[in-house]
Amino acid sequence: MNQPQGFKAPTNINQVHAKKNRPIWPLGNLNLRRSISCVMLLCLWVLSSSMVSAENPTITEAQREFFEKKIRPVLAEQCYDCHNSINKKKGGLALDWSQPLREGGDSGEVIIPGDPDESILIQAIRHQAGIEKMPGKAPKLVDSVIADFTKWVSMGAPDPRHTQPTATSLKKAVRSWDDVRDDRKKWWSFQPIT
Repeated sequence: MNQPQGFKAPTNINQVHAKKNRPIWPLGNLNLRRSISCVMLLCLWVLSSSMVSAENPTITEAQREFFEKKIRPVLAEQCYDCHNSINKKKGGLALDWSQPLREGGDSGEVIIPGDPDESILIQAIRHQAGIEKMPGKAPKLVDSVIADFTKWVSMGAPDPRHTQPTATSLKKAVRSWDDVRDDRKKWWSFQPIT
C-alpha cells in the first residue's frame, strides 16, 4: 500500500496522534473506552427518564383525590361543552384529558405547572384584563373554586386522566340540564320563605 510522502506508520497504537491520523475514539486504553461508554449511556438514560417523568408525573393519592373532588367536577360542568376532544375544541383547546390540557390551544400553553399567575387558564377564570373570560357562557366561578384551581396549578397541575375519553364517557361526565336544574332547585334562594 502506498503511503503519502512524510507519513510514518505508528509502531504502537498509542502513538496515533498526528493531526490527520488522530483516532476518533481513543484506541489505546480499553478502560477509558468503557468509561466513556458508560457515561454516555448514563446521560442518555437520565435524559430519557426525565422526559418520561415530565409527560407522566407521579401523582400522589392526595393529589388524585384533590383533582377528583375539586377540579374534575368543575371542568366537566363548566368546560367540557366547549372544550372537549370529541366534538368541540373551541380555541383549539380540549380540557377533557391531560395531554391536550398540557399542550394548550391556539393561544399556547394554558397551564404552566407550578406557576398559576402565568397560567392562561387561571387568568381566564379570574377574569383578568386582556384574557378572554371563562367560563364564556356562565357567570364567573366563585372565589373558592378559583382558589382550588390556583392551588392545583401551584402543585404542578397533577392530572390522572391519561387516556382520551370516548363519546359515551364524555356524555356521562357532562351533566344534563335536568340534573343541573334539579340541583339549582335546592339553592336557598329557591326555597319557600318560612
